[in-house]
Amino acid sequence: MQPNLTQRLSALALAGLATILIASSAFAQFSLTNPAGIAINDQSTATPFPSTVGVSNVVGTIEKVTVTLNNINHRYPDDIDVLLVGPLGDQVLLWSDAGGGGDLGGVTLTFDSAESASLPDDTQIASGAYKPTNYEDLFDAFGALGGAPWSTDLGDFADSDPNGTWSLYVVDDGSSDDTHMLLASR
Repeated sequence: MQPNLTQRLSALALAGLATILIASSAFAQFSLTNPAGIAINDQSTATPFPSTVGVSNVVGTIEKVTVTLNNINHRYPDDIDVLLVGPLGDQVLLWSDAGGGGDLGGVTLTFDSAESASLPDDTQIASGAYKPTNYEDLFDAFGALGGAPWSTDLGDFADSDPNGTWSLYVVDDGSSDDTHMLLASR
C-alpha cells in the first residue's frame, strides 16, 4: 500500500460509504473508506457497533483528521451520538444530541476541529462543515468505552500512529423513531 495515494479500505456495515480523511506527516493525505452504511436502530446501538476500518503500512504520524458522514437519514437527529475511536484508543465525540426534531434526509456533514460553526442544538441540521459538537454530555453512553466527559477535538489524534483499527460508534439514545440509515461517513 502506498500511503501517499488516496487509499480506500473496506470494512463492515450495511449500505453506503464510510471515510476518514487523515493528513500524515510523511505524506499529504489519505482516506479510509467504509463502503457500507450503518443502520441507526431506535433507542439502541447501531448495526454494526462499531463500524470498523483497518489501516496498515502507513508511514508517519497524523497531522489532521476530518470525518464526513454522507447521506444521513433520521427523523429525530437529537437522539444521535457518534464517537470516533482511533487505533491507540483516543476517543472523540463527533455529534451528540444536536438538531432537535427536524428530519434529516440525505444530509452530509463534515466534522473538522478547525471549523467555527457547531451543529445547531434545537434547529434543523443542514449539510455542511461543523466542528464536533456535544450537547447533554451526561446521557452519552457507548457501552464498554466508559462515559462522559468526551473530547470533541479531532486534534487529539495528532502525532499518533494511524495504523490499526479505527472504530465509529453510533447510538440512538432516544425512542420511537424507527430504524434509519447513516449511509456514509468519512
